[in-house]
Amino acid sequence: MREDTGLGLTFLVSVGEWAAVPCPVAAGLLAVAGAVAGDDFRSDGRTMESLDLMRNSIAEVKTMLEVGL
Repeated sequence: MREDTGLGLTFLVSVGEWAAVPCPVAAGLLAVAGAVAGDDFRSDGRTMESLDLMRNSIAEVKTMLEVGL
């Protein structure tokens, strides 16, 4: 659970927030998982910020996903 939540779900929620796309179910599940695990996944997990991707535009991230860095 810690790996899937800390790496996957945390990243999904951070991408939604970065792109201004609401993802209330994912954010709620992240909060519940954090409470169960006793961990703050938003601070400790993989996020757009922790990967230094916040400075990129949506178009730049799309290009990175399509053709690589």
